[in-house]
Amino acid sequence: MRKSRMFLAFMSLATILAVAACGGGTLSGGDDGDESRDGGSPPELTTNSGPVADRDDKAQTTSNGAAPGAATGESAGGGDGGGIAGQLERKIIFNANLDVAADDVHVAFADASRVARTAGGYIEKSSVYARKDSSGEERTYATLTVRVPVGAYQDVLASLRTLPGVKVTKEESSSREVTEQYTDLQSRLRNLERSEAQYLKLLEQAKTIQEIMTVNDRIDSIRLQIERIQGQMNVLDDLADLATIDIAFSPPLPAGTEAKDDGPKSPGEAFEDAWEASIEAAQYVLSGVAAAAAVAVWLVIPVLLLAFGGVRLARRRKPRATEPAN
Repeated sequence: MRKSRMFLAFMSLATILAVAACGGGTLSGGDDGDESRDGGSPPELTTNSGPVADRDDKAQTTSNGAAPGAATGESAGGGDGGGIAGQLERKIIFNANLDVAADDVHVAFADASRVARTAGGYIEKSSVYARKDSSGEERTYATLTVRVPVGAYQDVLASLRTLPGVKVTKEESSSREVTEQYTDLQSRLRNLERSEAQYLKLLEQAKTIQEIMTVNDRIDSIRLQIERIQGQMNVLDDLADLATIDIAFSPPLPAGTEAKDDGPKSPGEAFEDAWEASIEAAQYVLSGVAAAAAVAVWLVIPVLLLAFGGVRLARRRKPRATEPAN
């Protein structure tokens, strides 16, 4: 009985420490609400050396394969900050979208795929399809999404721009920094791992079945949160390590189509287009009138039947006038 009381007292102390850790042991971030709202989540425990460990773990050197255009926190912040924030590796997600006109879509598609593979990337998804243009001619189109290492991102874009038989008609690029989000996940992961270690020690001291079940439940809940955060970090690692490039291939417009669009139309062409447009509008109007008439037939017939039945019923119920007495 005395050991059980000591165990319960130790559990209470761990809970108090966990509440204190939840109040100041984690960083605020975009995903904090998901974990704090978990109804059965156990508290996070910290040791006296927790803040120091956080600062030591954050002191990471910048890798040589940093994203193109990415600067360390030291250069961004002017070199101040105690050497900790300046040594954090920045994580930046790069994306690009290219619309290209290709003389031969199949050849351009194969060349772009080869460029991505040569740079150490891979094809994430692709599609080749055919559809008819305004003249009724069937033409080939394709889409391609490639993932390439960020170190080769700019070189791959330059190679895609200079592919033979290809003209880039539109190019968009964007970047998104997720350093703060990633650092927040790291801090929360460390706190959860320390909390898990504390509960594992409590499990070794548990004596009764109730104590073992209580501690196991909390360990399982913490492990679930750890795996969730590790999954989010893996996704950010993948997005930051490999840039995404989306390419849309289309055949060039026929020369006749381009010539037809150049310059204002002649009066005859304008009248012809207006006449065709008026005929098309009249067809739409007549179609609408015919549809309305068809619907009206089905609506009018029941209304007439109901009105006729109502009149007959009213006549039957109308009392006959009595003759006046002599």
